[in-house]
Amino acid sequence: MVWGCMSSHGVGRLHIVSGTVKAMDYIEILQNKLLPTARYLLGNQSLISQDDNVPCHRAKVVQKWLEDHTVNRMNWPGQSPDLNPIESLWFKIDYEISKKKPSSNKSELIEALIFSFSHIVRKDPLLKLVHSMPKRCRAKLEEGRSVTSVAAEFGIAHSIVSRLWRQFQTTGTAIRGFSSGRPRGTTPADDRYIVLQARRNRRQTAGEIARHTTQATGRPISRFTVAKRLHGGGLFARRPVRCVTLTPVHRRRRSLWCREHRNWRDNEWGRILFTDERRFSLSSDSHRILIWRERGSRNHPSNIIERDRYGGRGVLVWGGIMLGSRTDLHIFDAGSVNGTRYCNEILLPYVRLFRGAMGLQFLFMDDNAPCHRTVAAEQLLESEDIVCMDWPARSPDLNPIEHVCDFLGRRLAARTLPPVTIRELRLALQDEWAAMPRQLIDTLILSMGRRCETCLAVRGDHIPY
Repeated sequence: MVWGCMSSHGVGRLHIVSGTVKAMDYIEILQNKLLPTARYLLGNQSLISQDDNVPCHRAKVVQKWLEDHTVNRMNWPGQSPDLNPIESLWFKIDYEISKKKPSSNKSELIEALIFSFSHIVRKDPLLKLVHSMPKRCRAKLEEGRSVTSVAAEFGIAHSIVSRLWRQFQTTGTAIRGFSSGRPRGTTPADDRYIVLQARRNRRQTAGEIARHTTQATGRPISRFTVAKRLHGGGLFARRPVRCVTLTPVHRRRRSLWCREHRNWRDNEWGRILFTDERRFSLSSDSHRILIWRERGSRNHPSNIIERDRYGGRGVLVWGGIMLGSRTDLHIFDAGSVNGTRYCNEILLPYVRLFRGAMGLQFLFMDDNAPCHRTVAAEQLLESEDIVCMDWPARSPDLNPIEHVCDFLGRRLAARTLPPVTIRELRLALQDEWAAMPRQLIDTLILSMGRRCETCLAVRGDHIPY
């Protein structure tokens, strides 16, 4: 976690936060970072400080410190990150760091963050961010239609809309006459070069590719032209798929596991109880629910899904699936799940029951969470003669129950009246789990053979499941 500040005169000092920020920690940040920055950037001008409404900012000791140091605080509305220009600054820095592809080393990440905050950000972009505040406020309050709003909605110039309207009033038609069109600004060689640049570095923006192409060809090329050429080459801007980190050791173990189980038959997969835990939040969604909206209405209240940045209140659930059957959905009470709770709430009432029904052919699968590998859990499995399957680490794409949890998340997000309390969330999860089609579970379990083959084909890398 980091803390930073900015004004139209420049950026301040970046502070790396370790652990939870309490009131006294925040006062130390204000003393050592905010005040020196204000003296450097503003000189003798009066300081107006803006922060959001997190608890450490509103503590009484913080209020007293600000009064003692004659720091005026702006009255900021709650839950309004879209009004804060520094959010755009964080987005730009995050994008610049992602292009550098820093390693998982924390010190290298901090070094890249400090460099981006101090050197990549220039004064002109800061002025644009700060001066955009009136526009942001006005956009929320603006109502009605005009030539200006129509032009903004369709992304064309105001003069074009005005001219077409005058032409329609005069002639009764707004159809353009025939013309040969604007000459093409790139050659076939330029088109191939643009596509090649995008494939070499898929994180480049259209503007960056346009600048590189302009330098290489000596002809000015806009980012819109680059986007059209990329579309013609079959490349489109899409969000990357988020997967867990895999090291060479993980890939090798995944390949070995899939090689051992690639020839298993359906009846062998059918004797495994696949289990997993998943947290469901009141303010989260599956990120796969789409909405229908008009152009220019992106920020309309009906098109916004409000969610807490840190997940908000929720529940942790456990479930298991088997070919032709499933366990009851267990919802944990508040608190972390340790080895003792895992034994008393999961292994004894659920897993032991399935072991007794299946007999010696029963196989139990769980991932490598800490509570699964405690001494108490291992001893209980051994005493109950429950054989635990050796599962490769960091392999959620091989586990069919991950798709079941994803199905539950989508069903919750698609409800006409989504749950707003913990009790409603519990009832909704129980209902959706009970209503889950049996055919869905069987199809997922019978796909294990194909998953193994696909994983072997990519040498233990991520698979599209």
